[in-house]
Amino acid sequence: MTDIAEAIRIAKPDGPSVRIDAITTRMTDVQKALIYGLFDAGARPLVNGSIPPPYNPEALSRIAQHSSILPQNLTAYSVNIDGFGHTFTPKFDPSRDDMFAVVENAIIIETGKQPARKVVEARMQVIQDAMRRELAVVTSWFDFCCTEESFTSLRRRTRMDLETTGNAYWEIVREPNGELQEIRLLPVNTIELTALGQPVEVVIKRQITPISVRDQKRFRRFRRFVVRQSNSPDSTAQNAITTGAPQLSKFKPLWYKEHGDPRLMSNRTGVYYDTVQLMQRAEPEAQPAMEIRHWKLYASDQTPYGIPRWIGGVLAVQGTRSAEEVNWLYFENKSVPPLAILVSGGTVTEETMQHLKDVFENDIQGAKNFHRVLLLQAQGQMGAGAGEAKIELKPLTSAQQKDAQFLEYLSRNSQTVGSIFRLPPLYRGEMSDYNRSTAETAVATTESQVFQPERNDFDWVMNRFFLPELGIMYWVFKTLGPETTDFEVRAKALREATETGALTPNEYRARFGQLYENRELDPIAAEWADRLVMPMAVALAFNENTNGYLTSVPTQAQIDAEAADADASRAESAAARADERETARSERETSNSTEQEQEGAEEPERSNAAGDKGEPGNGKKPPRKGSGGGNASAKGIVSKGASRIVRAGTTTPSVWPPRSSHSRALPRGDE
Repeated sequence: MTDIAEAIRIAKPDGPSVRIDAITTRMTDVQKALIYGLFDAGARPLVNGSIPPPYNPEALSRIAQHSSILPQNLTAYSVNIDGFGHTFTPKFDPSRDDMFAVVENAIIIETGKQPARKVVEARMQVIQDAMRRELAVVTSWFDFCCTEESFTSLRRRTRMDLETTGNAYWEIVREPNGELQEIRLLPVNTIELTALGQPVEVVIKRQITPISVRDQKRFRRFRRFVVRQSNSPDSTAQNAITTGAPQLSKFKPLWYKEHGDPRLMSNRTGVYYDTVQLMQRAEPEAQPAMEIRHWKLYASDQTPYGIPRWIGGVLAVQGTRSAEEVNWLYFENKSVPPLAILVSGGTVTEETMQHLKDVFENDIQGAKNFHRVLLLQAQGQMGAGAGEAKIELKPLTSAQQKDAQFLEYLSRNSQTVGSIFRLPPLYRGEMSDYNRSTAETAVATTESQVFQPERNDFDWVMNRFFLPELGIMYWVFKTLGPETTDFEVRAKALREATETGALTPNEYRARFGQLYENRELDPIAAEWADRLVMPMAVALAFNENTNGYLTSVPTQAQIDAEAADADASRAESAAARADERETARSERETSNSTEQEQEGAEEPERSNAAGDKGEPGNGKKPPRKGSGGGNASAKGIVSKGASRIVRAGTTTPSVWPPRSSHSRALPRGDE
């Protein structure tokens, strides 16, 4: 603890004297409060009605700042969970093939009646227009919801507070009409919580179909938050600089209500009022309290506060700091010299002592003095029994510390803290014993087991509380993460998906742009770019000539014209078949009347006559007039997204795919 007092003395050399004992005692109390979970009420008096936090948030922040094994874990969480931005994905694709059925079923659930086709089509258009508007609104709001930083930066700082102290707080600023305006991050060490209040009726948005929501009433209990103003006491050590003991000045608390609380509350006293007029009459200086969104790490203790996940390893964190201080103090207070000069049978004069000092300090340094000889003189003792004076140089390097101490202890502590965060050494900057295979496995496991669940929890809060307040119904907030798959592998998968007809060219461009430097490639305006590409093997299966080739994709007008021709051909064929059936029926009736008039005729003659007239039951089918039925039905029936194929040597195009997608065999040519 003396190093803190020394730092204060160095920082303020001309200031008043520092009572080192008071500072040491104070810091010891902070450590005890941190390790044993006792809130230090002497340094931070509670507001009436507030609940003390289980751990001093200021002490937690200091420990993290001065640690050499915590910051890399905190930063890894901040970067990998919140550092890759976000996107908005539609709840459903309005261009999906079964969109009509989805909207129709939703209307049936809403009204209980079968809607007309025009009603469903009108609702589909309304949904498409609303989706475009909502995307513009939600994108703009998140781009400008923070005044001095991006929303991603706000999330990263929020994550640092959350992982350091177990808590983080957002201040929710609203427009006068109640709409969301801005989000700010509040200092975590200035906020205290109160107990839960009485249940309050609130209205939540409940999704009943993919395209509709319904208001539902629920009961919730809310807390109040009290924030200390800027004139509250500063840090404990700063208060101890002048007096040696903390000085607790008066402060005005600022009250907040919990995010989602519909009641009106005073920001001066935390009292609820029915109307603004009643609040201003009772408290002329009061304003409606703003809201706080409290982020916390779950704790099994009966406390409304969150607890940092590394609190169980606080002794390892503190022990690492102490071991590093011991190693650092070795360089400042080295007590074992490298060499000892032993004189026996005599004494060393003052001149020799000064000469030795000058030589070791000035004359034996540098390359030019590498082979310089040291000359020592000693004065022998006088009198009987005096022997010869001896000078002996004895090295003491064996007693010196060759390397840092506690290396194994430091390594164990680093592994302990990393395991608490469930992070492999790769994320902590330790690259030993890693190759590509083990690194990819470590990244994939950490993504699925650590980072992605945290992203999902954050996204749930945004989609449940923030997006409904912005009026967003058809879009979902989704946090982005790093791409863990190799670039070449993903590019190959995209290419194969496009070549096999799974993606349109524009869908391929959008995904490839995200894959390559996260760029946004503009879509191709041509109509063919929004149609699936037909594989060559499938294209050849529809042609008699194997030398067929793909040509340009037909336009929508061409598709509609060919579909109309096909419908007309089918109608003509149906009419021709009806005429044939009517003619056959008339012929049968004439034949029957003739047979009745010619009674007694021989049986073979009647059989021959009936066979010539096409009577059923004799194994012969009546002839069919016209030859356009089969060829007319074989004309291409074009569906949206079809591709055009022209056989070599012909000018008549055939189309793919056929309208029926359930046939088990692919037709060839005009069969």
